[in-house]
Amino acid sequence: MPSAAENERLTRELYKAFFSGELERWFSYVDDESVLIEADGLPYGGTYKGVAEFRRAITAVTEVWADIQFDIVEIMSSDLCAMGYGIFSVTSKKTGRRISFPLAEKWTFVGGKIRELRPYYADTVLVRSALV
Repeated sequence: MPSAAENERLTRELYKAFFSGELERWFSYVDDESVLIEADGLPYGGTYKGVAEFRRAITAVTEVWADIQFDIVEIMSSDLCAMGYGIFSVTSKKTGRRISFPLAEKWTFVGGKIRELRPYYADTVLVRSALV
């Protein structure tokens, strides 16, 4: 089981890789057992398992949103998981509307790889309204 410090380090590393455009580095933390669970009410909602599915999920998200930004307020960690919390800002590719809302992401790791990533959207009504 990873330590709280290791969970925090991995989470920070993954945010840095993703938001600096180093997606191959980000995907190097994904294996066949990695699971991403997105809210069902979103166009890309569902459960994605494994490297190919993670790639499909990220493609689906970037087909919906442009100018993706996550201003991290805090990363909290324990020996079980880490939680990134901040303000997520995106622009709808369909409507051009830019929205910002609180977002938390729960990260669980096994052997230095993502075991589960689960975003929690604070305002799914706002998110859905930006899409129509």
